[in-house]
This record gives sequence, structure tokens and C-alpha cells, in this order.
Amino acid sequence: MKIFGIGLNKTGTKTLGTCLKHFGNRHISCDFNSLKLYSAGNFAAVCEIIDQYDSFEDWPWPLMYELLDKNYPDGKFILTVRKSPEIWFQSLVKHANRTGKTEFRKVAYGHEMPHGFKEEHIAFYKKHNQDVLEYFSNKPGKLLKVCWENGDGWKEICPFLEKEIPGIPFPHDNKHLYLDEKFSKQQEKKKEKAEAGNGEKCACYGIRQKWHQPGIRYFEQSRLLHGRKPDAGHPRQSQGFFRIL
Repeated sequence: MKIFGIGLNKTGTKTLGTCLKHFGNRHISCDFNSLKLYSAGNFAAVCEIIDQYDSFEDWPWPLMYELLDKNYPDGKFILTVRKSPEIWFQSLVKHANRTGKTEFRKVAYGHEMPHGFKEEHIAFYKKHNQDVLEYFSNKPGKLLKVCWENGDGWKEICPFLEKEIPGIPFPHDNKHLYLDEKFSKQQEKKKEKAEAGNGEKCACYGIRQKWHQPGIRYFEQSRLLHGRKPDAGHPRQSQGFFRIL
């Protein structure tokens, strides 16, 4: 049985991959070679790659779920989604800021970077999820939709894959899922507080990032500055992003 993760990137695909590998599957994640073959219309060559693995997530698999279903009738599909399209797009932008332009995004979304194309990307996200749900609506037992931010985990995946729930915590391989949501809520609260103060104070509208080890990042909220501008010479105030209201 093949297991295909068909959620768009930045929906928790890495966490899904960790789960699938835990069950001993031969797993492949984002594969640019397969994406190029699929874009060129060479699905037969993609199938040769698929035959070497048991489970899949990230590009290009979300783009070809109908072909995958027709060619692998015993396959199962998992649609990962975010709590909201806005949170998904914020995550996509942050990822693009870290990686720069990529051919992956150009092939998948039509743009190398999401900046300036918010409406197009969100429409793409919504349409993909809706199309997947409609396609599998009359195929019971074939599709599982999950959202890690809503608390989905082993209890949803294991029955679907007919596996026993492991005696280990559910992995969350990309903490940005939760940082994105937390940051979004913080921004809303700050905006409401600033509006309530009639714009008389100077509020911090950003975060500053620190890198302590390769691959490990955490965010620290900058302090609020009341009634004055940030001091460029101050070691704390000179970092982060400030907006004068």
C-alpha cells in the first residue's frame, strides 16, 4: 500500500513524513526530479520513482493526486492543512525569506516568491484543498484530513493506516507551525491595544530573531516603547521592527 501526503508545503508535511517513517515505510519527501518529470508530462517516469518507495509528502505529490489514485488504487491519501489560509501564507512567506527564490515554487505556484501575490496563493491553497475533498468525497476510507494545530495526531493517523498508536509523543518537526499562529495572535492583540490608545504610543509591530545553534531559531518579542522613538544606540531597542503609531 502506498501512502501519499497531498497537502501543500508549509502545512506540516515534515511532521507527516516523520510519522510515516516511524512505521518503517521507505519514504521520500520533496523531490525536484519527480516534479520536473511530472511538469513535462512524463508520469510513467514518475511511477518508476514511486515504485521504489512506500510513502510520500511535499512536492510534487499534491499536484497529481488524481493520477496517483487511478494508478495506485489501494493507496491512501493524507491531506495536511493549516488552521487558516492566512496562517499558511504567512508561513510560506517566512520560508521564502529564508530560502530565497526556488524553481519549486515557480513550477508549483507560478511564482518564485510569494511576495506580492497573496491573493493568488491563498486562492490556490483554498482550491487545492476543496478539490481534494470533492474528489475523495465518494471514496470512503481513502482520504484523511488533518490539522496539527487543531490537535490532530496519532489518534487520527493510526486508525486510518491500521496501525497501533505508538507509546511516544507525537512529533512536531516544524515549530514554525505554532510560532506562526502565536505571532498572528500577538499582532492582532497589539493592533487592538494600539487602536484603543488612539495612536498616542509607540508600539512594537515585529519580532527579532536569534540564532543560537544551526537550524534552531526562537523569537523574542521586542519591548514596547511608550511615548518615544526607538533608540538606535540601545542594544535592545535597535533590534526588531518598530512602527510609530
